[in-house]
Amino acid sequence: DREIDDDASGTVEPSERRSVVYRRLLDAGWLVERRERYVPVVDFDPDARLVIEELARLDRGETRSYGGAVLEVLGSLESAVANPAERSEALVNAAKSARTFLSHLRSLAGSMRKSEERILREEDRGTAFRLYFEEFVARHLVSDYRTLHTRLNPFRFRSGIVREAGRALRDPLTLRALADGNLREARAADITAAERMVRTDLVEILSIFEGLDPHLDAVADVVARLERRISAALRYRDPRD
Repeated sequence: DREIDDDASGTVEPSERRSVVYRRLLDAGWLVERRERYVPVVDFDPDARLVIEELARLDRGETRSYGGAVLEVLGSLESAVANPAERSEALVNAAKSARTFLSHLRSLAGSMRKSEERILREEDRGTAFRLYFEEFVARHLVSDYRTLHTRLNPFRFRSGIVREAGRALRDPLTLRALADGNLREARAADITAAERMVRTDLVEILSIFEGLDPHLDAVADVVARLERRISAALRYRDPRD
């Protein structure tokens, strides 16, 4: 908008407008221009590409699968423990997946509290009820919260993850093989640092899946609290409404 005046926007050639936008993206670092022989080649900056892919994922409305996340941790951990000499990278992936899963669980509680505050601030009861059913129930309760409380909920794999991580921590041969893999694949400078990385990843996985209950309780508290408020409000409404 600074480069092309609004009053003259109707007379500016489309090619000129595209050129301005393109130059802005280059100057801001989103695009990188290079030449292969005499041909100009344009690509996204590597960091910008990561941001764009994440924004595109959010725009598509993709949701995080709890079952998929927990199984991903268990599968990677079992692979690393079964073949530590060749699959040390699987332990790194398991720890990363565990951190991502915990972050999503925390985000669920935070999003539900945010919806709760918005509903309770609403003075018009009709609007509050609409927000409750359209935003809270449809967005959180029916999808995420229900997933955590079904008979086949993803936490049935929790004991397997804790068992595998604990077994690896107690086995010096497994620890050493995983550390050797880290060293061989240049993820650590020496064997001491490599072993420290292995222990850190295993302890982190253990602490996350042994400490899930407070996070689940926080989600359940929000649901129970808001349901009580809605039930109380319904008792004082006109039956026709």
